[in-house]
Amino acid sequence: MAADSEEYGPTETMADGRMFVSVGKKVKREPTTEGPVAASEAVNLVPFFGDEELKKMGERAWDLYCKDVAHRKPRMAKIRKYLELYASLAKPSWKPWPNAANVNLPILTYPLLQVQARLYDMVWPEDGKVVFSSPSSSEDMQRAEVTEKFANGYIRNHMPEMEQGLDDSLAQMCLVGSAIRRTFWDPYEERVRSDWIPLEDFVVAWDCRSQDPSLRGVPRYTLVHHMTLADLEMYGAAGVYENVDGLKQADTDGQETKDSELAETKRKLDGTSGDVDDDDPDRARMVLEQHCRWRMPSSGKHPAFDGAIHHVIITVDEPTKRVLRVVLREEDDPKDAQRAAKDLAAFKKWEAMSAPAPMAAGGPPVAVDVGPPPFGLDKKGKPNPPRPPRKREVCFFTHYRAFWSEGFYGLGFGDFIAPLAEAGNTMLSQHIDGVTLRNAKPGFISRQLRAQRGPVAVRPGDFVEVDGPINALKDGIMWMDPPLNDPTTMPLIKLVIELGEKLFASADLMSGSTSGANRTAKEIQILNAQMMKQITVLARRVKGAFKHELDKIWRCWGVFLPDEPEDTSVVDPATGQPETLKISRQLFIPDARVTPAADPRMRFEKIEEAQQRFGFVMNNPMLAQNPVAFWEATSDVMRSIGGERIMANVPKPQPPPPPQPLPHFEEEARWLQGQSSPTHQDDNDDEHKQMHMAFLQSSRAQMLDKNQRAMAEQHLRDHDAQALRKAGAAMMQQQQMAMQPPNMGGAMQPQPMGQP
Repeated sequence: MAADSEEYGPTETMADGRMFVSVGKKVKREPTTEGPVAASEAVNLVPFFGDEELKKMGERAWDLYCKDVAHRKPRMAKIRKYLELYASLAKPSWKPWPNAANVNLPILTYPLLQVQARLYDMVWPEDGKVVFSSPSSSEDMQRAEVTEKFANGYIRNHMPEMEQGLDDSLAQMCLVGSAIRRTFWDPYEERVRSDWIPLEDFVVAWDCRSQDPSLRGVPRYTLVHHMTLADLEMYGAAGVYENVDGLKQADTDGQETKDSELAETKRKLDGTSGDVDDDDPDRARMVLEQHCRWRMPSSGKHPAFDGAIHHVIITVDEPTKRVLRVVLREEDDPKDAQRAAKDLAAFKKWEAMSAPAPMAAGGPPVAVDVGPPPFGLDKKGKPNPPRPPRKREVCFFTHYRAFWSEGFYGLGFGDFIAPLAEAGNTMLSQHIDGVTLRNAKPGFISRQLRAQRGPVAVRPGDFVEVDGPINALKDGIMWMDPPLNDPTTMPLIKLVIELGEKLFASADLMSGSTSGANRTAKEIQILNAQMMKQITVLARRVKGAFKHELDKIWRCWGVFLPDEPEDTSVVDPATGQPETLKISRQLFIPDARVTPAADPRMRFEKIEEAQQRFGFVMNNPMLAQNPVAFWEATSDVMRSIGGERIMANVPKPQPPPPPQPLPHFEEEARWLQGQSSPTHQDDNDDEHKQMHMAFLQSSRAQMLDKNQRAMAEQHLRDHDAQALRKAGAAMMQQQQMAMQPPNMGGAMQPQPMGQP
């Protein structure tokens, strides 16, 4: 599925998901029907379409994108408001006078920073363990251990953008309720990438609801790239894009600039202007990458052109509406692929059994009747082949949602606290304006007063000369005496702030301080646990979405890593030491049990629970004497306090091997040493009994004391009891086989065994 070939050329994927290609000699590409039948996101299907079909496709993709933008416009306006409140971007106020007070209290900022910090610490463990790979069977232990070490080392050391991107995603999710991340394979660097996508560049209709964080079932969503003309020309030279010839920088001239809802807010945050130079050769243009469903033509030019609906990615140049790239995003469903493999094996077996057998002496072949074909006959009477594997949608995006909503986007703290923040800001601004008005002492002056006109600057200690008697100043000037501010304003502001704090937790505990109440340490722990409960539940939601992202990373390893095992150096997160592993794509099976290592519990909760389990093991005699149970309990406690590297130097004890049958002389030697020797299921009871009876009559048996002889005699009785059970089990098996009905199909039945 790689894009490096003589036809398409080498490619590279940038941080925003765009593909970068090396500039080279342009190769003429002709449509061909050769290639895999399976879907591939690396094969551009544009050369197989006609011009009219491509024109229709481009216009349709643009129309749907515009509809989705219009649908989500109210939501983006809210997100803009939340971002301005979070970053304290206050606009100049002109009421009740120019440059009036317009403050912004951190009512929204404070809880967002607190919750996001705790979420990040829960979801991205500091100890280096990001993912767990559980075995799918008892024989899968070694594969799971190797892939877990590789996965943790790879994510930590070969995906540098993931840690920062996950931090940004959690902050955005807490603020606006949704965050989008994209996971894909970078063919140039030959590694997996998982990047954060701005919400303004990911367009989905507001009324589209999806329960799957991988967006399966969402009919359409569009990723917006911002690319220069040079990017498009290089993509065309390498064959990644088609229809690039003839594109010009002037295609975007004369068009009204389409700023997003967040464009002005982003410029304020960055401190930049929105001026665009039309002559700038690196001026970006919009390129739409729409993930949707499209009915393919039935021309047969390509295996996918079967007239059915397929999941595709359509890339369109926004100024010209040209279709640059069309790829499939489908693959065989791993579960149904197992069914298809079994069906194919059964069909081939039927074909081999039903093939005519040649008669001896060169006679005509003799047909063998093995029954009807396993999948029936078609209308022409020919055997139906097995049904091919079902195709499933390949998803590259993961949706992180904070709180429930009826639409596609989730709700965040901005939806809950923004109205309170606006109310608090308004009341405080009005309070400041009232104090300003009272301190400024405005007033009125009579036109009949004979004094100089215009503002008069008065400084402490200065005397201002006026034309007129001093008594006239008292009669011609009246100072306003505004009333005092409403005394309930500040308590109302405090109430608004407290309501905002209650929406996420206690302000005292979240900040690390304690209230004035006299509480014990245990009471504070209980209050802390109750306070953190809603954050713990939010972390579990994030962990569920993170599981989908890890599955996408796992799929990239299972598709793009080399076929043959290669030596790969990784750093074991438990020991911090480098280690060389044999890695190939076959290790990353589709049905692997991959789970995040994130633990949403508080640190003291982890330690308390681990210590309780350790105490239970120590107080249980059966577990305390078991070396494996004791090691597991100790490891659990060390892991809760961050001592994984210490336990890495303590080898795990192996369980004792199952008991093996002993020869008769070993059992007799143990009697002489005063040790009992139990019988074994695989012992030949009659032979052991005869040898033991001969030993008891020998001279060595005269050395046995009373207890040792009792052991020997009990051992003989145990052999008799075991022989009796074996004979009874064999007799019951014969009776069950005799009671089975005869096989009407003519198959051979096993014959009853003789008497024991």
